[in-house]
Amino acid sequence: MTLHSVTVSGFEGPLDLLLELIEQEKLDVTLVSLAHVTNQYLERLRNIEKISPEDLAQFLVVAARLILLKSKRLLPQFVLTPEEEESIASLEEQLREYQKFRAKARVLRDWWSSRARLFARTGTLGVAVAFYPPPALNPPSLFGAITNVVSGLPFLEPSRAEAIAHVISLEERIRGLQVRVSEAAVTSFHDAMVKGSSKADVVVSFLALLELVKQRVLLVEQTTAFRDILIRKRAPT
Repeated sequence: MTLHSVTVSGFEGPLDLLLELIEQEKLDVTLVSLAHVTNQYLERLRNIEKISPEDLAQFLVVAARLILLKSKRLLPQFVLTPEEEESIASLEEQLREYQKFRAKARVLRDWWSSRARLFARTGTLGVAVAFYPPPALNPPSLFGAITNVVSGLPFLEPSRAEAIAHVISLEERIRGLQVRVSEAAVTSFHDAMVKGSSKADVVVSFLALLELVKQRVLLVEQTTAFRDILIRKRAPT
């Protein structure tokens, strides 16, 4: 995933913002430095306005890694999983690589801002340097040549954004079961489920049913194993 292609509030992405904070503190790009500037990064993130959900997600990915890293520094006994350790090390490596690219970009910007935009090979054996373009060379032919080169480059298709599936919460399912039972004297667990429910919804619904039974709100009955579960409201005592 590219983490430095977004332009928000003067920064070109989370890595650009993070590197800016580190350079302001005159720190090296190390894990200690990343932990040191975590609070500043989060504060800048709070002040970002008018950002798309896709761009905000990239900033939050870096923020989550920084919080994880700072937690590790504050709590030495806090054990990270191998995936989390790799994620933190990856952030440091990405930042170092981005630092190199940004330094080269400054050089290119200075060259482009200067008048000398053409660089020729120095003369050898006393021969003066000269430029002899072909007779047919003109701006359209140069544009066509460049277009042919660019069209032959491999196209990197951007990764498709994945939709985040909504999983009903335990509290929502508890309220739903209570409403269902209040509308019918007896209902079944199968009828209480929404058509097309996922496995996660079924599990959450079953946990909600167990919680209501534990709270002595509902009564359940199952005649034989693997049969449907009948649900009724417990009579007040």
